[in-house]
Amino acid sequence: MRAWRCVMPVALAVGALAVGALVAGCTTTVTGSAEAGSHLTTPATPTKPPVRTTLDCSAGKVIQPKGAPYCYQLPSGFKDATGQLTLNYQSDNPSQYDSAVAVAVHDVIIVAVYPLRENSDQVSAGVLGDQVNAVLGQGESAGFTVTGDPTQTTVDGARAFEIPIKQNDGQYASSIYFVFRGFTEVEINCQFADHQAEIETGCGSMRDSIEIIDPPR
Repeated sequence: MRAWRCVMPVALAVGALAVGALVAGCTTTVTGSAEAGSHLTTPATPTKPPVRTTLDCSAGKVIQPKGAPYCYQLPSGFKDATGQLTLNYQSDNPSQYDSAVAVAVHDVIIVAVYPLRENSDQVSAGVLGDQVNAVLGQGESAGFTVTGDPTQTTVDGARAFEIPIKQNDGQYASSIYFVFRGFTEVEINCQFADHQAEIETGCGSMRDSIEIIDPPR
């Protein structure tokens, strides 16, 4: 039964990065920017993140769709729900290598990949943050609301932005991580409805174990 439902458009980054023409094959047009972007403090020039060239997830139960440029360990108390995954709001440039782990039907961590047209390592964090914020400004029409300012962080040494959102009807909430490494963007959606504590713990565990590479071109 394909019951998994993503609270937020997982293709969000496609629309966001289309502003800077980074994402290949996207037909979404985005104008304007979210107010939250004005609160993001970032360096003026790109800081090249550490380079990972191989994946080596070996301990415990490893989650890695075939050919995916990432892998991670199944968090304690979760089950692999990849085969039951249904993603809402996909765009003309859908995500790739989707995976999901869950503790309940609507309490799920989803990982998806989007290829980029340009090398994100050569783009300043400020520009990346602004492009993510631009599409988040469309939240109301997509059925969700941004509930806090974006926070710049790192995942597997790569630059990332954490953004909290909630579904407009209040049924779901989520922390979304946009992770950039070279020509690859990985989106991590930590969604909860009834099991917030478990999702937050599992999301932290997964982010600690995930490995991400930028495949050769």
